[in-house]
Amino acid sequence: MNERRIDCHALFNEWVEMNSTQNYWREEQAFIIIRMIESIEFKNLTVVDLGCHAGGLSEYLLKSLKNVKIIGIDSNPFLLMIYRNHLAEYRDKFSLLLGDMREEGTIRKAGHFDAVVSLTSFADLSRQSILGIYRRLYESLPEHGLFANADIITFSNDWFETLHYSAKAKKPIIDINVFWDGIKKKYGIANEIDEMNALTRVGDIPEHGYQPSFYVNSLRWAGFQTVDIVFQAGNRIVYCGKKV
Repeated sequence: MNERRIDCHALFNEWVEMNSTQNYWREEQAFIIIRMIESIEFKNLTVVDLGCHAGGLSEYLLKSLKNVKIIGIDSNPFLLMIYRNHLAEYRDKFSLLLGDMREEGTIRKAGHFDAVVSLTSFADLSRQSILGIYRRLYESLPEHGLFANADIITFSNDWFETLHYSAKAKKPIIDINVFWDGIKKKYGIANEIDEMNALTRVGDIPEHGYQPSFYVNSLRWAGFQTVDIVFQAGNRIVYCGKKV
């Protein structure tokens, strides 16, 4: 794929716009994660952005924290290409790793890190996959290392429609398939996009999201001693686990 003919800044903004129409609390979730990362008492921080997509959460961290380095992990090479080009001014503060976080060795390839963050990357995973990832994160984090995840919980369809389709709703929801269709037409790369999305589409469970208690109890099962929900609004939460 010829990256030079693709406007990655515009693509990044379209990706964020699409996600923002589906998640009104996206900025609040990112703000909470930044505050949690700031609480870690390490002089220089290496943070894994797990399921980093196009780098939305990484951008918040890089702009807010001076002493942070990011390792972005994602299974979609097209989104990593957007990340790499859009955040090129921070190229000395991040590295990218192509890999599926469900696979045994992916997290180990990141090497040493002090914290792990994620933004809506777990809700479409199976319970077994989540438990395995949490356990590997616990084993890989140092003492006092932190895991902070902003994600989706199961939610009544009636309440979801009230929040997203009321007269006060910020913007109409942009469907992710509509986003990809627009990219295909704009840049004439339908085959490339279809191939990458076919390889990286998760969808290994029929439901969407879990109850908060599942995330919290799963972190405790994995070994995290200090676990809590630090933010909840509608069907969005931020929960954290600390290795003591």
